[in-house]
Amino acid sequence: MNATATDPLAKLRSWEPIKTPAYYRDLNGALHSTEEVAQAVYRSDSGEALGVIGARADVVLNKPKCDLFDELKAKKILSDLSCDEFDGGQIVYLQGRSNEGQAEIRPGHEIQHRLTLVDGYVGKVSLSMCDFMHNIFCKNQLEAIAQAAAKNGHRIRHTSKVNLRFDEIVRQIMASAEQFRYNIQALKHLDSQTATFANMRTMLDKFLPLPEPEATERTRNRVQNIRDRVFWAYEHAPAAVPGTRYGMLQAITYYCTHERGSDRTRAKANMLGGGARLGQQAFQYLLN
Repeated sequence: MNATATDPLAKLRSWEPIKTPAYYRDLNGALHSTEEVAQAVYRSDSGEALGVIGARADVVLNKPKCDLFDELKAKKILSDLSCDEFDGGQIVYLQGRSNEGQAEIRPGHEIQHRLTLVDGYVGKVSLSMCDFMHNIFCKNQLEAIAQAAAKNGHRIRHTSKVNLRFDEIVRQIMASAEQFRYNIQALKHLDSQTATFANMRTMLDKFLPLPEPEATERTRNRVQNIRDRVFWAYEHAPAAVPGTRYGMLQAITYYCTHERGSDRTRAKANMLGGGARLGQQAFQYLLN
């Protein structure tokens, strides 16, 4: 029986980040420790090296993070838990759906309040709580790889004490729930605002501008193809809403979650990188 069938966080529970001083030999063959300047971090399951952290840096183990989300579930704060990792475990995340609820912008356009806890073991990412703001408009992406998240800047103190993180995370969830209610109203407002192809071109000129004349033909063709795909999404993508500013946001969202980058990198980019930023920036742009 698949363990994840009964424990959705089993993948993350199956290993821990282990830190230890590294050793090297100088030109004379003498062995030295790096404990004064750096420590190596590796996976407990495979022994694979994750990277190097500072001499006084610490890592939060996977078990307390999983225990924390299980407690959030037990207290009916989160449900539908899941987890995964990027870069061989250098970055991990846990996800859940907040029981604050869901809403429909229009028939068939359901939005759920979802959050994720992200942590990095070698300095790439600080322990953070992220909102699912960017990709909440695309239901099939949720089924494919758990919706992408636009990072909202909530940084959590990096400590292994679960009770401290639990209290802070609950506060962040409540703050996020308030923001969720605002987002629903904002999206309904966008749905009531008309839009034209000229408006689409103006938005693309801002976020996906055509290259300068001296750019190579290959570059011009690449950018034009991206713009064409966003225009296609505006009219024809699943759940397209042409003629509204909400539909303009849908088009950008579809591009970020289905076509931008590669299948291997898209989820990470939509959670922590350029896809997240583009979706959030487009949302703010359309509201102004």
